[in-house]
Amino acid sequence: MKPTTRALFGTPSTLELEDWIDNYEIMTRYHVSQRTLQSLRSNGKLPYTIFANRCFYRKTDVQALFKSRYRINNKKGK
Repeated sequence: MKPTTRALFGTPSTLELEDWIDNYEIMTRYHVSQRTLQSLRSNGKLPYTIFANRCFYRKTDVQALFKSRYRINNKKGK
């Protein structure tokens, strides 16, 4: 199933808050800009929902996206 540019995964009463993260947490954890997140949303690569005028993303979607797009350099000393 192709993700839509805006995917609503549930109502506030059915959401488990620990399963969701917001823009700020993604920007600090993955070192990406707000514009990068906007591009990912606009291109339909990162499903999201808006609640209380803030964008939220499922942790599993974010992890899968960044795991597939970025490689981790584990070499020490370089």
